Amino acid sequence: MSSVTKGTIGSLTTQSAYNVNFDSLYNAVLKPQILAELIQRYGLGIGVHDILYFANRTAPVKGSSETVFEEGSPYKLVTVGAGTIPIANAGAAVAFSLAAADFDTNDKTFLAVGDAVIIPPKYLTVGGAATYEPKHYQITAVDTGVGAAKKFTASPLDKGVAIAVAVPAATKLMVTPGNYAPGSDGAKPKSTGWYSKTYYTAIKKAAWQIEGSSQSNERYIENLKGGGAGIMTRATIDADMRLTKAINDELLIGEVPNNLTMANRDSDDNTVRGTMGLWPTLNAYGMKQFYTAPYAITDFDALKELFLSQGVISGNAVFGVGSKLNEYIENSGLEFLKDYSGGTDLMRSFNDLGIEFKYIKKNTIRYMIQEIASFSDPTSFGADAYYFKEAGFIVPDADVTVRKSMDDVAQIKLKNLRLGYKAYNGEDRTRVAKVLPGMASINGMGGNVAVDAYDDIRGQMLSEFMLLVLKPNQMIRVMPDDVLS
Repeated sequence: MSSVTKGTIGSLTTQSAYNVNFDSLYNAVLKPQILAELIQRYGLGIGVHDILYFANRTAPVKGSSETVFEEGSPYKLVTVGAGTIPIANAGAAVAFSLAAADFDTNDKTFLAVGDAVIIPPKYLTVGGAATYEPKHYQITAVDTGVGAAKKFTASPLDKGVAIAVAVPAATKLMVTPGNYAPGSDGAKPKSTGWYSKTYYTAIKKAAWQIEGSSQSNERYIENLKGGGAGIMTRATIDADMRLTKAINDELLIGEVPNNLTMANRDSDDNTVRGTMGLWPTLNAYGMKQFYTAPYAITDFDALKELFLSQGVISGNAVFGVGSKLNEYIENSGLEFLKDYSGGTDLMRSFNDLGIEFKYIKKNTIRYMIQEIASFSDPTSFGADAYYFKEAGFIVPDADVTVRKSMDDVAQIKLKNLRLGYKAYNGEDRTRVAKVLPGMASINGMGGNVAVDAYDDIRGQMLSEFMLLVLKPNQMIRVMPDDVLS
């Protein structure tokens, strides 16, 4: 059993006229068939960064912030104001107001003369009898009031229709274009606006250091087939993994800082840079599903309704899950198979799906179940104090129409979840890795130049990136209902 919270469909329609010295793991050093083994060895697992990177959902960004304009829906509902839509006789006109939130700062609203609101049948009678049909009440006039005080006059298309029960305040009603007579005046113009959302880059760093004389010790691994070149290999890979861990954490729970500053080399205080992660974004803008453990196969039924409430028609979605939520889904799926297969196709289903249930199709939507290993990492999100092992997120596979600025005439389609790396004008900050030579020299690195007198060699890695979440209202955050207890 689960409860769901629907999102709000965005609509502004209203009436009105590794630039590098040595390679990173994520560049050319490792071939794809090696990466899985390396991730397993070092216990990194797959995180948000890895999903986006290896799915090629990356994009360059040209500044420390990026403002993207998303196209809103050209249609929306209207909300009945405090005065209700009153009881009215058959064929009689009614006057009603809209909620204050339906008006913008210029006192413009979506509903216009000529439009029709659709009244649900439970409030109506036709010829004195109950009806199962919704009916049109067309707007014939609007008075000169301001905002929620403005009165709309509407008449039914069918003279036998009466409002037998007042339509309550806060009821959301469908709006459809009305009907016109020959020679009549035209419809009122409408325009649809764009939502803007600004994304900010985060800067993450990692470092490695090798003392002098360490590299010149012969190690057994170097004599193995494919063995590494001394301690340098281990040090740089470890740093690369730590940087990826930092990126993964930021993409999931990152915040945009406004309080913490750090002095740079010129003694200026700069606010540290961070990007809003997926979890805070879904908390602020996404839909929610709270479930009572264990998560059951029937809890998928509520997801279809959530998607439809936001106009999502994609038949595919990624369902990122923690280990416990994954266990719930597997166990529920197995019980479902046992209950309904009659014992005839259970083994075939095991072979097709496997215990992991990589894909589940429910209510015409195909969910790719992907366990997010970082959700269960006992050194971070998987610690007992957190709830991520039982949590998850659902992202529909959808394109979003955007443009980079209001002056840009080109509209482009972007995947709704993307990883942006700062790269422009010859500086690529996707994965910057530099050697800082001291007195020690490894394989000629640094040559005869040292940055200081210390007997070592050091390296720094840096990445500047942002998470772009387009149409977060179409995404779902899944959590157990007892996370605060």
